[in-house]
Amino acid sequence: MQRSQQNGRNALFVHVLGCPQRGQGKVFAAGVVMVKIFLDKHRQIVTQLLDLCPVSCFCLFVMSVPAIRPFQPQYLTVPRDFQPIANMAICLEIGAGKGKHACLFAHTHPQYPLLAIERTAEKFHAMQKTHQELGCKNLQPIHADAIPWVVHALYPAQIEQVFILYPNPEPHNPSQRWLNMPFFEYLLSRIKAGGTITLASNIAEYIIEAEQQLTTVWHLPYELQRIAEDSARTHFEVKYLQRGELCQQLIITKPQNYQTRFDNVLPRLGQHA
Repeated sequence: MQRSQQNGRNALFVHVLGCPQRGQGKVFAAGVVMVKIFLDKHRQIVTQLLDLCPVSCFCLFVMSVPAIRPFQPQYLTVPRDFQPIANMAICLEIGAGKGKHACLFAHTHPQYPLLAIERTAEKFHAMQKTHQELGCKNLQPIHADAIPWVVHALYPAQIEQVFILYPNPEPHNPSQRWLNMPFFEYLLSRIKAGGTITLASNIAEYIIEAEQQLTTVWHLPYELQRIAEDSARTHFEVKYLQRGELCQQLIITKPQNYQTRFDNVLPRLGQHA
């Protein structure tokens, strides 16, 4: 079964693609069986269905709207000096700071276009300067708030990799943590199947909460990794590791057939609501 997001209440949708006839090699169209029940009751139904035909005959999707208020992209204003980008595969770094990781990644992965977003003017200008000195043609620094920029610029399934390295833990406003925000569903819609999100933090509680959200809200597979003591992707990472702090990251993968409510929503491209 593949968990994913879709409009409507928590429900189980079982799509029967075809069932081999008993004793024959033929496949006949079985139509579509839709069973709408709350998730805590679906196991018995699935078991009964699978008793009728082999597992390989079914394509199962569990589609549940996340228990979080819906994101409303139509109300986000156009970023200042906004410039559209081409509908091509990219990598994205959110909160790129002074660009240490962005420049390193662009230099070591010249085959990947990387768009590095930073909201703070001082840090953005520092990244821009480093970028100009290194001359990485596949790196594009962007001075903007990430959320409206993503809404106005990115197409569905456009992103190969997302990097969110040592974000603000928002100790007094947990609803603004990335996996707690409705925007996270929209961000998932911009990522291609098989694409990844790398989320790094030096705060154990932040990682633990993110794991819980991935399991209970977003239903996404992930791998928890301890970051090597000699890693130096960002200035924060260098500082934290020198202090002897535990730095960890989650490698989150978007599975095949994962669905969101925004999969068919095109970028606003500078249009106002």
